[in-house]
Amino acid sequence: NVGVVLLTAQRGGFGPMSVAVADGTALTNSSTETTLGSVSIPAKYVQQAGQTFDIQARVDVISGNGTDTLTLKAYIGSTLIGETPAVDVTDVGGGDIGVFNLSLVARVAGSSGKAYAAGFAGLGVPATATSHVTGTVGEASVDWTAAQTIAIKGTWSAASASNSCKLTMLTVKAGV
Repeated sequence: NVGVVLLTAQRGGFGPMSVAVADGTALTNSSTETTLGSVSIPAKYVQQAGQTFDIQARVDVISGNGTDTLTLKAYIGSTLIGETPAVDVTDVGGGDIGVFNLSLVARVAGSSGKAYAAGFAGLGVPATATSHVTGTVGEASVDWTAAQTIAIKGTWSAASASNSCKLTMLTVKAGV
């Protein structure tokens, strides 16, 4: 599990809701999509259209195996809000980094809420990896009256004891 510090939610300004202060549990030897870390948004936190969330995450690749690939995804609830392409990461010794820099905007508050997400995601060897545009496909439905979870998940293309990654950073900042 990821160590998370919940900070005072800033309704009037732009400030941190939460910051991961410890590494997540490593995703190793599995091809099942697995949550690497998450942050909860309290029920009814979003009260009006225009409220925003800035999401930054980092996943470190510990090691890879052969041509096995890793895909990273970001969600709010069960709705995909960003993803990296599948990348054949560095084998023994790892060193690849996955990153998300996303903005999520509530378009409609309430139980029939709507949101858009857009930003960049990348995965690969630092200084040579390519960043890709990512976000929701159109407007996403979000029940803002219920608690929501922003989660970063990982999926390996094949299970191998050599395939391992972990979340090392997850910051969610809430704005007006």
